[in-house]
Amino acid sequence: MRCPEFSRRGLLTGALGVSATYLCAGPFRVLGPEKALPIIQDSLVAMGTRVSFLVRHPEPRFARSVITQAMAKVMNVHATMTLHDESPLTHLNRRASTQAVWVPDSLLDVLLAGVDVHRESGGVFDPSLHSAQGGMQDIEIDAEQRTVRFHHADVSVDLNGIAKGYAVDVASDHLRSAGIEHFIVNAGGDLYASGHSSETRSGWSIHLESNEDIRWQLSDRAVATSGNVHQQKDTSGRPIPHLIDPRSGAPIDQYQSSTIIAERVMLADAWSTALFVGERSSMTERIERDPRMRAHSVPRKT
Repeated sequence: MRCPEFSRRGLLTGALGVSATYLCAGPFRVLGPEKALPIIQDSLVAMGTRVSFLVRHPEPRFARSVITQAMAKVMNVHATMTLHDESPLTHLNRRASTQAVWVPDSLLDVLLAGVDVHRESGGVFDPSLHSAQGGMQDIEIDAEQRTVRFHHADVSVDLNGIAKGYAVDVASDHLRSAGIEHFIVNAGGDLYASGHSSETRSGWSIHLESNEDIRWQLSDRAVATSGNVHQQKDTSGRPIPHLIDPRSGAPIDQYQSSTIIAERVMLADAWSTALFVGERSSMTERIERDPRMRAHSVPRKT
């Protein structure tokens, strides 16, 4: 089953019968509730992908209002960290090699998390764009003053491998703080599942689109997948790899996909990329050091 994208302002009430119904969320399929319950769906395009919301709540009007607020928070993250329009991130990349640049709290949080995963992954996860002379070691962050300085002229930062997960965390935190307990937020493979799909089913049944039958029953957990499952094609019809080895510039093909299940989507997002890019045994060992995370990889089709 290939999943279509969520329709905007969609409300499915009484449409989910007693048989198994699959609701789509990016590369995942989510098993719907067993009983007819109000399911509110909405989505927007941000962070270079479609960010989708699925909420199970008895008051659709209230749920829609909270989703709208959460969507605004996602757009704030997009506006802060995009490289395609003027943003605090583009300003940082343009000015930080000549002076310390003040950054907003959200950008500081993601930068600090990126530095941590870079260190813990042995440098495999690398949000810096650099020459042969400069890299992450040339990025100085003063958390107290909320400033960032680059000590090499060719260094810049691209947060595509971690910012989407952060946006999902921000949206999920808002839904929960507003009293929404049962929901899924997904940004192109970076997903958070909260609560339960029904009164009789524990958690949400998440199926990964794959050549294997992979599923998890998740509640209050983050899951992020990296890979080349949905590859675009060039004018000759050849697949364009989504992930490139930053060390060699060559396409990465050891996996079809790599998935991390964790407490926060931001970390799952970054570590799923590290697992996909890095040497298999080394990355698995590093991930298993943290009992809050578990990894799953699907080998490349032969």
